[in-house]
This record gives sequence, structure tokens and C-alpha cells, in this order.
Amino acid sequence: MNIFSRTSAIPLCARLVLVLQALASCGSLNSFNANSVPGAVTKIALQYSLPGTRITFCFEFAAPHTRRDSSSVEGCQPDSSELPDLGFQTLERLDSHLDIMATFAKSTYNASTYASFRPTYPPRLFQAVYDYHARTPRAGWAKAVDLGCGTGQATTVLAERFQHVIGVDPSQKMITQAQSQSQAPSSPSSEPGSAVVAARDVGSLNYRVGNAEELSFLEDESVDLITAGQAAHWFKYDELWPELARVLKRGGSIAFWGYSEFRLPAHPHLTPQITLYSATPSNPAGVGAYWEQPGRSIVEAHLTAVRPPPSLFASQERIHFAGAHDLGNAGKEVDGDRIRVEEAILSKRFTWESMEGYLRTWSSFHAYVQAHPTPSADANAQENSDSEGGDAVTRFLDVLKKGTGEGVQELELEWPLTLVLAKKA
Repeated sequence: MNIFSRTSAIPLCARLVLVLQALASCGSLNSFNANSVPGAVTKIALQYSLPGTRITFCFEFAAPHTRRDSSSVEGCQPDSSELPDLGFQTLERLDSHLDIMATFAKSTYNASTYASFRPTYPPRLFQAVYDYHARTPRAGWAKAVDLGCGTGQATTVLAERFQHVIGVDPSQKMITQAQSQSQAPSSPSSEPGSAVVAARDVGSLNYRVGNAEELSFLEDESVDLITAGQAAHWFKYDELWPELARVLKRGGSIAFWGYSEFRLPAHPHLTPQITLYSATPSNPAGVGAYWEQPGRSIVEAHLTAVRPPPSLFASQERIHFAGAHDLGNAGKEVDGDRIRVEEAILSKRFTWESMEGYLRTWSSFHAYVQAHPTPSADANAQENSDSEGGDAVTRFLDVLKKGTGEGVQELELEWPLTLVLAKKA
């Protein structure tokens, strides 16, 4: 729920308390100033330090509207213009940022584990991106930016082709893990909130904590390629598209991709059970109700909601690497762009032990654990499951083991993957 929406039923003062509590869990308060003035108006200045950035909020509470006004609050630059929406937009952006950070800042979350169990993007995916990017004579190979870079899986591959690559992610845990996985020790950067990694046999890598929608550290028309792997569902596109158009060079490209619910190619009869566990909110024994929305729905809908505006981006294409899973999408169009369906390319083999590890990296499972911290809290889910005891992952694994039959020691998982491509108009 977006607590800063104008339609929110939560009183504005209560919303401020909620954002203070959320900020306290992932940042530090530098200053707080509040001045009460006649007419029951309270002016507040807040300055917070989040990883890689510093945010100052200056606004007043006053009936019948709220406006951002810093003219008489110590710590804010003068700005007497009445902007009833700007403050809400700023807070909404922060709310989105905090949602992402909260997911990966939970005590149960381990970035190293996340990286080890996730599927690896195959060379064919990057070749499809590079082939598309190279179609225009203006295509350059100097700088690429990987948004929502996570632990740097795609970032390091891009550095094999581009001279300089910047990975951006709102999670400090993710950035720290990305730096630790690099091939050479990191060294301090001249840019605040960033760290440079000189990797062997590849271009330079620069990792920094930050939001995809705020790329102020990049100059206008300075980037050749912008990517986002399994992160496009987090973005606020009304802010993102203009920012990407600003930093992209003429002839520059964007490539966003995401993969949806896994399948077991050797056991297609288990697909309904997988969907019941991972994508059915009404199932109390599963984790479908615990995904962050609308992000997860965007992924499961194969990024059809990710639509670069034609006024800013041209030559748009969509490739659905799904094979027999989703041939029904072949020939369909999204805003006039025909979906090209090709064979599935994203897969990974798991033992039962590593399969359990993978399932425990899901953000929905971590939210499930928070909702069911004790066996008694999990009792309702157990009553609705055919498995005996254990948490959600344990019970789901029992279902898969029964469905695959005796003697199966390894599973091959396959994920439908959608690639969205566009060039700066």
C-alpha cells in the first residue's frame, strides 16, 4: 500500500510517523526542525541520509491542502512556490525506494545466498541485446548502466563489451555483495556513494547505491546502453523514461528483461502445483499473497506493462524466450510491437538441497516468514496442506518430491524470459 497517496485513508500526520519509522530502519536522521505557526499550521524540515544519497523534505501541514514550503523552516532552501503535488511525489518515490530496500534489508535475507541460487543469464541473451544495439551506425560501446543491478550478475558481463559500466541498486547489501564478487578489490571513488572495481580483462566497473529514476551523477547524452535484469518491475516509469532519454546518447539503447514463474520441463503436470504455491494469493499454504505488488504481477505478465513512450523511444522490440510454455503469445502485439517468441534460454539444474535454497531466496517467502514467525502462527497453512509440518518451503518441496516420483535426485528448472528493447528516438 502506498501510504503517501492522496487517496490514502491514513491521516497525513500518521503517514509522516510511518515514513520516519521506515527511514530509521535504513538511514540516519541528520536534522529535524518543526515550527508551529498561527492557524494550526506545522512546518517541518527533515534531512535523512540513505545509502548513497541525502534527502531533504520541507513541507507544511495545513487544511485544506498540503504544500511544500521552506520559506521559514531552518535547514531548507527558500522555496515559497505552492506545489501541492511535488511533496507527495517525492514521498511516493521514497516509499517505493523503501519498499525495495526493506525487502533486501530483512534480517532473514542474505545477498550471497541470493546470488548463488539465482539462474545465470545465458550468452544468447546478451548477444540479442548487442545485436539490437549494433543496428544503428551511432551505436557506441563506451558506457553502459545496469539499473537494479543486484549482485552484479549482468553488470560484470556488460563490462566484457563496454569500456565503463555502472551498476546501480537501492540495496546496500546487494552493492556490497556485487563488489565482493568482483575479480579485483574495490578502491575508493571520487564520486560520493560509489565504489570502483578494476576487474581483470574487462572494462572498469563502478557500483553505487541509488534509484533508477535519479541518475543525476550522469551527464546528458553520456550513456550508450541501459539495462535492467529482473528489476524492471520496481521502477516508477513516469519518472524513469524522461531520465533515461536524458542520459542516453543518440542511437543509444535500453534493454529490460525479466523472468516469470519457473517450470519443470520434465514434469509439466506439476505446473498447476507450482502456480498454486507461488502465484495463488488465496492459498494459505503458499507464498502467492506475499509478493510485493504490482511488481510481481508485472513480471508474471511478461513485462507488458513496460512500455517505452514512442515520443522518446523508437524501434521497439519484444522477444519472449519461452519455448513451448507460452506459444500463445506468438504474433501478439503490445502498443503495435509484435512479440517474437523463441525457445526458452534460461534454465538451471538443482539438487533437492539447492532447490530448497533457491526457494528460500524468494522475497515472498521472507514476507511469509514475517507473517508466520512461530509454528502456531503457521498452523492454518499447515491445516491446508497435504504435507506434515515444516514451513511453506518444506511443504512445497514435499509436493514436488511426490510429483516427480522416487529416484529423482536433480531437477531442471526453466524460466520464461521476456526482453524489451528500444532506442532513443
